[in-house]
Amino acid sequence: MESSNICQVATATIPAVSATNPTPWIEIFRAGDYRDKGKGLVTRDDLDRVVRNYDPIFHEAPVTVGHPADNLPAFGWIDRLAVNGDMLLAKERQVDPQFNELRQAGRFKKRSASFYTGADGRISGLRHVAYLGAQPPEVKGLQDVKFDDN
Repeated sequence: MESSNICQVATATIPAVSATNPTPWIEIFRAGDYRDKGKGLVTRDDLDRVVRNYDPIFHEAPVTVGHPADNLPAFGWIDRLAVNGDMLLAKERQVDPQFNELRQAGRFKKRSASFYTGADGRISGLRHVAYLGAQPPEVKGLQDVKFDDN
């Protein structure tokens, strides 16, 4: 079953970018206390739940420019999720080449993850990953995306 493979990613060692692994793992969110922003406390267990629940066959989270208010285009799709320490990581696929060039040029360096919440108010699934231009993200300090020169 696909979801069992996804669960294993949560505890696996995250491989470095290389010729055989050209798509980087991208930091998209960090566990922490976001109660002052009205978002609540997000723990490592919450991140693990998001990874376990992620099934791109059921809902493939889009990569967007900004947080979409409507049916805007997707510039890529989230293929897999993983947790490393307190960090939620994503692996993308089908990224639009022109959008990728803009990211590599530093036009969209920062990103912001959006989540579904369960009845208990805790995050339960990934809605989308929004790349931001001039708008600063709520979660500061995520590493810039590092692309392979190849």
